[in-house]
Amino acid sequence: MIMKLLRTLVAVCALAALSPAQNTNENAPVATNALAFDKDSELSVSYRSFTTAGGNWLRQLTDKGQGGARARKFYNEQYITEYLKGSLKVSKDIDLGGNPLSAGTYKLSFRIDDDLVWHLVVLNDKGGEICAVVMNTERDDKTAAGRLSITPVAAAEGRAGALHVHFGPLKAAVAFTVGKGAAAPAAAPAKEPAKKDAPATGAKK
Repeated sequence: MIMKLLRTLVAVCALAALSPAQNTNENAPVATNALAFDKDSELSVSYRSFTTAGGNWLRQLTDKGQGGARARKFYNEQYITEYLKGSLKVSKDIDLGGNPLSAGTYKLSFRIDDDLVWHLVVLNDKGGEICAVVMNTERDDKTAAGRLSITPVAAAEGRAGALHVHFGPLKAAVAFTVGKGAAAPAAAPAKEPAKKDAPATGAKK
């Protein structure tokens, strides 16, 4: 009974430590960023630009102990879905990080797993997961952002680019390509039928 009570208290304390960010993010501003390659090819992302509680939040999420596991579970299953309220809207089919998405509007979220790998998660309008794109995050404490930002940036050529994500000291870029069939795998070149040896016309005398 005592051990169970102690575990409960530890869990409550771990979640309570998230409360400063939670209170701040209840009224976090909503950001919308869009990128149009032409009048028919547009990608836009909308999200609540929440804070990281001065870095304390990230320290808890990257803790490899039981406290970190509880914080990640809370973040993934409750906090992020409650406060981010992100969406991704595309006017044409796209490839997002190697995943095909048809034109339409999707819910957008994040997830951090127990290996401390971040994912950009795309869901349908009912909350069903469509894909989870692994994000190769880089840490730069010198340019840490006070609030989350997600900005679509065009590539140098073509109808391509990346969603640039900046969350505290963490940065990542998720590549996309716009256009019908952008996510279709390249067709393998057709093989020519093997040539059969010509039948012998008779031996020379």
